[in-house]
Amino acid sequence: MPNASYSADIHVHPNGSYLYATNRPTDADGSIVVYQIDASGQLTFIQKISTQGRVPRNFAIVANNTRIVVGNQETKTIIAYAIKESDGTLEV
Repeated sequence: MPNASYSADIHVHPNGSYLYATNRPTDADGSIVVYQIDASGQLTFIQKISTQGRVPRNFAIVANNTRIVVGNQETKTIIAYAIKESDGTLEV
């Protein structure tokens, strides 16, 4: 299926304000997508950032909730991001 994309892992930041999910396109490197969660539970897209590898599988929010570590299944690589406290976005 061309241009199909799937998710393997979804986490809500412990502060309840951000949702993070893997994005696994069938024809490109994967990514993590970030959504802000408002008081009513509505999601607003705020970022998509490359995992610099194929088929991101699982990830974890670590280091006192300040970093995300992602494992890419097909490329057998790991990438870590800093979570910006001000807006939940990710930086390599």
